[in-house]
Amino acid sequence: MGERETRSGILTVFLLCFLWGNGALVAHAREAAPGATNHTRLRLVSDSLAVEPGRMLRLGLLFDLDPHWHIYWINPGDSGEPPSVSWKLPPGFQAGGIEWPAPERLPNGPLTDYGYEGRVLLMSAIRAPQRISVQNVMLAADVRWLVCSDICITAKTSVSLDLPVQHTTPRADAQVASLFRATGARLPRPAPVRWRIIAEDEGKTFQIRLKAGARITHASFFPLDFNEVENAKPQNSVPLATGVEVTVYKSDQLLKPIGQLRGVLTVDGGRAYQVAATVQHASPVAN
Repeated sequence: MGERETRSGILTVFLLCFLWGNGALVAHAREAAPGATNHTRLRLVSDSLAVEPGRMLRLGLLFDLDPHWHIYWINPGDSGEPPSVSWKLPPGFQAGGIEWPAPERLPNGPLTDYGYEGRVLLMSAIRAPQRISVQNVMLAADVRWLVCSDICITAKTSVSLDLPVQHTTPRADAQVASLFRATGARLPRPAPVRWRIIAEDEGKTFQIRLKAGARITHASFFPLDFNEVENAKPQNSVPLATGVEVTVYKSDQLLKPIGQLRGVLTVDGGRAYQVAATVQHASPVAN
């Protein structure tokens, strides 16, 4: 297939992949040569100018994407796949998983994906060992991602960062500190303990009802699990005196009842929260 083909021309292939798999399979992706930019500039950045033994630091994969190109969230939606990272760290260093900021809805013809455009920082926490015998450490990662516009390109490269070791609290890197703060503000936080959230199974839809103790004007739901929500259909958000109600359509791939609807709920002002709504099913009508 040519690189200039539009996604609409390959919709049938996408839908077949979606039916065969879990909604995260990808068709029409060409392999990028190692180190090629392919509409992406990727750097490894640190929130600290040095490594202190026994302490935690954050590393980030900083993606700068060309206009109208995007990468994907942990649940990519109707097509795509999220970036993956294989850390190459010195002995004793331990890496946490990717911390995913709240995504955007990315309409794509009859499909809708979840992901990011523009500048994106995907952070991971790194713990240094108690003892480090060298003066500098090399922190590196092999990264693979899918970048999409009207076509998709599979890209991969290796990134690295050389940091000194010091035994006092290191200074923050002022040039990237604001990026880490801004990304931290977009990370979904645990839902407040006072919140009460349920999802009523209405047959073709789920009605997600949040009681937050205050009126919420608008909310959007991003499902964490595949094939539970019809991603491309519009969501209906209705403010309530003490919260909000969001109606989402069920996926036609959801063939049996579920006990929880897990995901991220973004509310007024873009604040994002991790939610797990208990699904209440309608009682069968007695004959």
